[in-house]
Amino acid sequence: MKNTLLSFLALMIASFTVPALSQEIPSMDMPSMDMPGMDMSGAEAEKAAIQAQATAFSKAYVAGDIESIMQLYTEDARIVPINGRIISRRDVIRQFWTAAISGTAKVLSHKTETEDLIVSGDIATDIGYYTGESRLSDGKKNPFGGAYIIVWKKVSGVWRMQLDMWNTVRDLNKK
Repeated sequence: MKNTLLSFLALMIASFTVPALSQEIPSMDMPSMDMPGMDMSGAEAEKAAIQAQATAFSKAYVAGDIESIMQLYTEDARIVPINGRIISRRDVIRQFWTAAISGTAKVLSHKTETEDLIVSGDIATDIGYYTGESRLSDGKKNPFGGAYIIVWKKVSGVWRMQLDMWNTVRDLNKK
């Protein structure tokens, strides 16, 4: 009887405390987005700055401007290219992009489309799709595209890519 009573008491305590513990507690450094009267201009400004950097990357990639591409990465950046290993040294990241730009295909267009951009302090996660077109050495145009995840880090007031990871998607119309 005593064991049954203790078990029942433990079950009752658990039924009241577990739901309370599992509720999401708002972060103190990032106000809740659904609070009435909240000014979102700061968050929207950060997102606009990140989008501008993503656009700058696309522009530099199409132009073949390796220096501008490298300026968009943090000093401790990492990239994870399609079917590739993690590249974590700036000199190796530079070699990767130099080879990609100087390859036989000329990039004609590139753009990103963010699905979700989450900003928390000086870190942001950008999840979305990219599309583009290149001209192959035989003159044929080749569309390309895929999904990406970029972790942005704000360094000295400027958003830069700390982690850049992407893959290919055969048919982007079937997201």
